[in-house]
Amino acid sequence: MIRKVFISILIAAVIVMPLPTAVYARSGQVLLLYNDKEEMQVISNLIKACEMTPVPIDSVAYSTEMIEDYEYVVLQDAAPLKDVLQSGKRPLCLGDEFKVIPGAQVDTINRKMHAELKVYENTQSIILEQGFSYISDYDGEAIGSISFEGNQTPMGVVTDKIMFAPYFSQDDITAFAVAKMLNIYFGRIDGGKMYVMIDEVYPIDDIDMLELIADEFYNSGIPFVMSIMPVYENTDYPSFKRYTNALKYIQSRNGSLVMHEPIMTGNELVGDDIDVRMEKAYKSFEENAVHIYEETLFPYEVSLDMLAGVHPQNELFISLPIDTIIKFEVFEDKAALDAAIETVNSKWLQIGDYNRNFTDNIAVYEGTEIDADFTYREKSESSFAFLVDKGNQVLTVVVLISGFIIIALIIFGYRLYRAKFLKKGR
Repeated sequence: MIRKVFISILIAAVIVMPLPTAVYARSGQVLLLYNDKEEMQVISNLIKACEMTPVPIDSVAYSTEMIEDYEYVVLQDAAPLKDVLQSGKRPLCLGDEFKVIPGAQVDTINRKMHAELKVYENTQSIILEQGFSYISDYDGEAIGSISFEGNQTPMGVVTDKIMFAPYFSQDDITAFAVAKMLNIYFGRIDGGKMYVMIDEVYPIDDIDMLELIADEFYNSGIPFVMSIMPVYENTDYPSFKRYTNALKYIQSRNGSLVMHEPIMTGNELVGDDIDVRMEKAYKSFEENAVHIYEETLFPYEVSLDMLAGVHPQNELFISLPIDTIIKFEVFEDKAALDAAIETVNSKWLQIGDYNRNFTDNIAVYEGTEIDADFTYREKSESSFAFLVDKGNQVLTVVVLISGFIIIALIIFGYRLYRAKFLKKGR
């Protein structure tokens, strides 16, 4: 009897006991409160690269109760800061909206000046504009540094109550200081791979160029990814078979294929919804022995122009805290392709093999005969074609002759009426 009572009390206690603060309704999601869409997009991309899901909400639509559903809160607007701190959560605050913030003092510069950024032993020179906000005093751990006119200040700070970086940009390495702070925030281990992608590959692209791209990257020892546009219709055409043959060859040259998200224009014809069409696209490639991955990884995109200004310590490879990606369009010619490969190699980048995230198998090229699968019209079947050609020639001659006759009649008529007019005048 006593045992039953004890068990009943224990069950009741478990039912009414509040869940630990680390358990939230939206696990893996990050509340992102913003007031600037461009900066929000940069922050969202960094969060995705940390394998978390951003939930962007315009600060205009913000309400206090939203905070309770999320373990992680990133602020680009200063207005909700007080609410987040009162909830007991530690926010990550990004941008120059924060003039008063616990654990850090914020000042601004009064004129334009040169500065050197440093994060992960990588350095980069930039120009600071008048009004630039920086951390002049702080508590806690410094992340990265900004040096100007003999002063050195952190790019960001991490304290027990708050994480804060007053400046970040997708055009320089301050974005990687934010990435390092996000890793700390989410409890992730620093370190990322860099990928190279040929973006938006269509069946109408030059197949010879696609295969040349694969050969040149393979011969240079650079793994690469191709982002393939989905194909919904006409997948039984010979041209599509030739295209999938090329994709199989590309896979055998250490190329990884991912499906690009569909580009919706709003003018699509009525038909199957997009999910059904995407399923059809995956199936059409699989039926032709081409395996295309869904995009489950979202590396942070960087440009070669930005990397060109980054100087790694002792000219070793550039070390970054998260997965990153460099995207190229399909190259127009071999000269453009060679220039891109030379740039990648000159930066001593460690390029990751996307395939290795999913399999250790190496693709082997097995091309298929295309012409044997289709019946083409023979030349003899178009025996009347010459009549069409002759007819076109005759019609052309008739039109030319008619044109000359009309011109002659106009000239003759003009002279005739001119003569009559002159006679009447006399």
